[in-house]
Amino acid sequence: MKGAICAEKVEKYILATVRGTKLEQENFSEKISKCVICGERSNHIVYIAKSY
Repeated sequence: MKGAICAEKVEKYILATVRGTKLEQENFSEKISKCVICGERSNHIVYIAKSY
């Protein structure tokens, strides 16, 4: 599961956590999106946040 590995890297290096995914992802498959961590094609939009 590549997404879980990228989420672990977010927690380790950015000191933030993946908080959830966008529920309404209309026409997302038509857009070309890349993971900000590994650069591979992504299938979901996720929210990353840092707790203070």
